Amino acid sequence: MIQVLKKNNESFRGFQHQDAHEFMNLLLNQIGEELDKERRDKEGPDVQRKGSRLAMPSDAQKPKTWVQTIFEGILTNETRCLTCETITCRDETFLDLSLEIEENSSITSCLRNFSGIETL
Repeated sequence: MIQVLKKNNESFRGFQHQDAHEFMNLLLNQIGEELDKERRDKEGPDVQRKGSRLAMPSDAQKPKTWVQTIFEGILTNETRCLTCETITCRDETFLDLSLEIEENSSITSCLRNFSGIETL
């Protein structure tokens, strides 16, 4: 398994240190890509004709893989301009979060710190 991992992924070649987090990300992304490819092969082309234009289904219309169903979340980034008070929001999907873990702290406390207000 390790030899196949090194052969197929440059990050795991040589003597560079990789931990379980990098391995999990690689594994989940690879499984998700393979499941998407398998679904596309079964369904045929995603392109449908609508009049004279070609329409591609949006990501929201594509069925989720079991990897996405179990591990995927949505993080909403909210940015507020300190001058004009305009607020913009952007949603991003994620499979994992990198939390700062402090000694004797709870997961709730770590999540609060992660989602706290930052001044840019």
